[in-house]
Amino acid sequence: MKNISRANSTKENVERLARAAILVMVATTLSRIFGYVREMVVAAYFGAGYQVDAYRVAIQLPNLFRLLLADAAIASAFIPVFSSYLAREKKEEAWKITSTIVNLTFIVLGIITVAGITFAPFLIHILAPGFKTRPETFSLSVSLTRIMFPALIFMALSGIVMGLLNSYNKFFVPSITPVIWNFVIIGSVMIFAGKIGIFALAGGLVAATAIQFLIQLPDVGSDLKLYRFRIALSHPGVQEFLKLIVPIVASAATTDINTIVDTRFASVLGTGSVASLGYAIRLYLVPLGIFSLAISTVLFPTLSKFASLGREDEFRSYLSFGIRAIITIVMPVSIYFVVFSLPITRLLFERGRFQFQDSLMTASPFAYYSMGLVAISVSTLLSRAYYALKDSKTPFLIALLSVVVNYFGDWFFMRTLPVVYEALSLPKAGRWWGYPHGGIALSTSLVSFFQMLFLIYFYRRKFGVLQGRKILEVTLKTSLSSTLAAGLAFPVFKALSRINAGHLGLLISLTGSFSIFAVIFIVSVILFKVKEITQFKELVFDRLLKKKSG
Repeated sequence: MKNISRANSTKENVERLARAAILVMVATTLSRIFGYVREMVVAAYFGAGYQVDAYRVAIQLPNLFRLLLADAAIASAFIPVFSSYLAREKKEEAWKITSTIVNLTFIVLGIITVAGITFAPFLIHILAPGFKTRPETFSLSVSLTRIMFPALIFMALSGIVMGLLNSYNKFFVPSITPVIWNFVIIGSVMIFAGKIGIFALAGGLVAATAIQFLIQLPDVGSDLKLYRFRIALSHPGVQEFLKLIVPIVASAATTDINTIVDTRFASVLGTGSVASLGYAIRLYLVPLGIFSLAISTVLFPTLSKFASLGREDEFRSYLSFGIRAIITIVMPVSIYFVVFSLPITRLLFERGRFQFQDSLMTASPFAYYSMGLVAISVSTLLSRAYYALKDSKTPFLIALLSVVVNYFGDWFFMRTLPVVYEALSLPKAGRWWGYPHGGIALSTSLVSFFQMLFLIYFYRRKFGVLQGRKILEVTLKTSLSSTLAAGLAFPVFKALSRINAGHLGLLISLTGSFSIFAVIFIVSVILFKVKEITQFKELVFDRLLKKKSG
């Protein structure tokens, strides 16, 4: 009877997680689509010139603090603490914790905002020392920083409200607000860019962030009355929160620090290098957000449950399945992006002031960033596995080491990549493969593999085997299938591209090549007997169809 009960409970849990995964995937897909539209609008109105360079640098610090004090805290510290008090029917105690965290966040970020506005010139000098030789870009970046820093407060408060709603099993409003956020920014640029230039983008970001926070409040409902302006640092829940958040925040910081390091090195290169890195990052992060983060989100609570109950075999099985599912889904996307990076960039961005040279500048880091997609996706799930096992120190130390490696990697590859390209006497048509800022992206991808391998190594040492043979088998099969698919799809693209040289021709060529790529990949993995795609489909999509038919 106990086994039957556990089986029924597992089935219900899988169905609940599947519904949550579907919601996250759909919402993230919409957000990424609108995010692309936002970047397309920015590219059309401002190109890849000094204005966008100034904006990319100015947004770095607000984004860093958002990741530290909103996303990381909520995902890995706030929600578990708040939910544990709700589960024990201690709602008032849960809101004491919430009130303390909200008030501390407002006070701390208020101080940081004032400091950021005051010391903006110094901060920009640190982030982009190359701007000193470009006074117009430097001055504009300082002004944009001062405008956007107040958005930091709304970013963090919005994240906390999202955590509250997720703790109450309310996912729709939090998941859809990024779409609204993008929509507001797009509208601001289209309406005001002609009058105030790049300041329309900065002002739109502040307005969008405030709206994102306010639009979630009604969904909290009557529980808002439990909020108090108090700070209870001695509360056990607050202490637990602070204990959890410190190493997690430090680990999260390293990701954005690596981006800041990339930007710092790119700022000493030619005009448009920083902007091109920004466009490339947003392109290659699309599959990361849609697939790998969705899988990690679905599996994280289950892994935490197995870890707390000491069910090691089930923990290992679910983690291994998650890694294999990520590899199977993300590997073909990674290889397709690498091979077709230039036409994808041209189709998505090449309009208005964004010219062919801007496409070449963006395609270079886009291709090199895409090489690390699998590694960064697997590392995301592995880090959550460590958190589920109450080990936040190991991911932090590995992430910290990755910052050091990335710094020297950026310095090395931005200098050697152009030299290597020239030494190999490769065709001039592919000269964008040897751009210096492409070396910066290559360094970041290699660091992602470094981080993934170290996470796997120390996991095996601390917690045992990870079904490595299965993972390696899937990696080899999907790599071969993706490479074969890309090799056969590229001639199709070249043939179709002769039909029309414009955007219509690019659309037809990419659609045709992707169709061939997808068919060949699917046939190949079936012939190779890769089961993970079928299993993932059954976990998520078949349950959606079952629900609709019911």
